[in-house]
Amino acid sequence: MKKVNLRKSTMLKRQLEDAYRAVVESTSDSLYLVDKNCRYLFINSRHLSRMGLPAVDIIGRSYGEFHSHEETESFTNIIKEVLATGKSVQYEHQSWKDTRYFLRTFSPDQVPGPDGKITSVAVVSKDITDHKRVEEALIESERRYRRITEAITDYIYTVSIEGGNAVETRHGVGCMAVTGYTEEEFAADPYLWFSMVAVEDRKAIEDHSRRVLTGEETPAIEHRIIRKDGIERWVRNTLVLRRDEHGKLEAYDGLIQDITERKQTEKALQESEELYRALAEKSFAGVYVVQNGKFRFINSNAASYVGYTSGELIGRESIKLVHPEDREQFKKNATEMLYGKRTFPYEFRIITREGQIKWLMEMVNSIFWEGRRAVLGNSMDLTDRKRTEEEIRSISVTDQLTGLYNRRGFITLAEQQLKFSDRGKRDMLLFFADLDGMKWINDTLGHEEGDRALIDVAVILKETFRSSDIIARMGGDEFAILAIDTTGIYPEVMMTRLQNQIDAHNNEGTRRYIISISMGTAYYAPENPCSLDELMSRADKLMYEQKKSKKSRPVLPDTVG
Repeated sequence: MKKVNLRKSTMLKRQLEDAYRAVVESTSDSLYLVDKNCRYLFINSRHLSRMGLPAVDIIGRSYGEFHSHEETESFTNIIKEVLATGKSVQYEHQSWKDTRYFLRTFSPDQVPGPDGKITSVAVVSKDITDHKRVEEALIESERRYRRITEAITDYIYTVSIEGGNAVETRHGVGCMAVTGYTEEEFAADPYLWFSMVAVEDRKAIEDHSRRVLTGEETPAIEHRIIRKDGIERWVRNTLVLRRDEHGKLEAYDGLIQDITERKQTEKALQESEELYRALAEKSFAGVYVVQNGKFRFINSNAASYVGYTSGELIGRESIKLVHPEDREQFKKNATEMLYGKRTFPYEFRIITREGQIKWLMEMVNSIFWEGRRAVLGNSMDLTDRKRTEEEIRSISVTDQLTGLYNRRGFITLAEQQLKFSDRGKRDMLLFFADLDGMKWINDTLGHEEGDRALIDVAVILKETFRSSDIIARMGGDEFAILAIDTTGIYPEVMMTRLQNQIDAHNNEGTRRYIISISMGTAYYAPENPCSLDELMSRADKLMYEQKKSKKSRPVLPDTVG
């Protein structure tokens, strides 16, 4: 009986768990569980879709790995507060990605740890964007209504028309606040309003009034007036026509709104925009704005990097200019910088209009552009610097006389190949070669002829060995060759091939000596590894043993045979 009850209890528990999981996964809200260190313990499918990553890439990692420093600091403080007080916390925040609004609720986990303390916090993130937009729409509606009513209250006047002429003008109580003149002063001087209009704007006012009197539909007009106290102000004059039952114009109402502050703000914004556009355009760096992946602004310097004009790039996708091999890393670097996880510039390649490859260095910032999130980029052309670095790097590992690797270059590459050989279980052969009679050539024929002999040896070695082999001049008259893949390569075969190349060069040349090379070979087996120094020492020893068996100086051509 107890077993039956236990089985029923277990089944009921599973049913409850399944029901709970179904509710959690089907909800439209994001739900996740974090521990006291802000590491994700659980995350539902809704939040996974928002983050764009599988659960395996999130569970166990901290909140800060996916969000900016400021957002992480705020999140961490709330987690600490909930764990310390055991009370829920709720607040609104705006997503950086898509400017949506969310209401977050932080609640202590109801399952305590072994010590009875709450060790994790459940977070529910509810999308309230539609609600916020309704609120904003209501606020905007209220603002517009208030502006209209304030305009009407500030200053309203009426002009009566008879026979196409103005016969009466009545000014409302708001005229004093806007113009400094009273209703009585306006009534005493029919031309007072026109005399207040700034001289530069009177022609526009006359044309506007004429169109009104001829019955044309006219929009509002903005112009300047000089108040009674001598202060210049900007006003917006909105006209509303009134007609009788026959459609004849009988009057029009004027609504005057003081827009001086708005005009000053517009002027300041215009001057600021002109200043920053001038700074951006004249900057030595490439400056551009990317919104939704497309260029919204790009200065001529940045456009010149890729061989286009600024106009040709506006509206184009920026990522398509990045070298395909660099795009993923480029996106990663830019995202880290936008989220505050990276502070130093990153480098990447671009492809120009002509198909050339250039190197750029870039930094980005998040900005607002025309009311929406965008990315401001600053870049610099590194192509010349990269080319110089490559030349310096080439010089540092290349022998200038023969064009082969020098000792440093050989050791660097050979050490790498030894590691690859150990991992891939590949055999290698090291050849150590020495030009016989080098001292005799220098002392007898001069160092210029000695250099020519070294160059000839370099040519012979490149013709003997494969392009994949590492060939180097180690210094003086010593050379080293590391055959990386020894499949089909035997020392005896290579010695024969080398001698054939030497004979061919001796037969073709017009030298006063015969080129002769001594060589030693050492075998590298990953099953019995050794250091590069040990390998070089073995090959060098065998090379000198061969050298001792030869003459001390080169054989002269006329003594051959």
